[in-house]
Amino acid sequence: MFGRLDGRVALVTGASSGIGEATALALAEAGAKVAVAARRRDRLEALAQRLTALGAEPMILVADLGDEAQAQRVVADTEARCGRLDILVNNAGVMYLEPVVDADLQRWRHMLELNVLGLIAATQAALPGMRARREGHIVNIASTAGRTANPNAAGYAATKFGVVGFSEALRREVYQHNIRVSVIEPGVV
Repeated sequence: MFGRLDGRVALVTGASSGIGEATALALAEAGAKVAVAARRRDRLEALAQRLTALGAEPMILVADLGDEAQAQRVVADTEARCGRLDILVNNAGVMYLEPVVDADLQRWRHMLELNVLGLIAATQAALPGMRARREGHIVNIASTAGRTANPNAAGYAATKFGVVGFSEALRREVYQHNIRVSVIEPGVV
């Protein structure tokens, strides 16, 4: 999945399961030092054991990435403990599926705060260090729902369209600083 990443520091949000967990393992296998962030400490500790078995020295960060301050804190903590952050994988997210007419706006607000605003807050926190070093890679996990919306997924699609649009604008802002921005748009996982 990756070339060798020896000496690189990566932070993966939403690492307690699924895509985030698999990404953290792949990064460690490629030689990166990996920080993992999510709400579920028990899942992060289980992942940390697997990462340690691969020879990695993982860093566990328990946080609700939907909270702007916590999203910024996981980046600051990674930089403070590891000395830098080279790769930020913004994976934390939720998907609530329901028709618009019956939508629970509190759940949709949570989805927007986590899927979009938390991603933006973590990215903002990572950019100063990456710009100062003139290198870095931000990987935003979106979805095919960020290109094609389906019934009962309007709120989720809105968040993923937001991630795609944010990523494209960000790419145009930071390329001159040698910072790469990638958007991964998986289908059903």
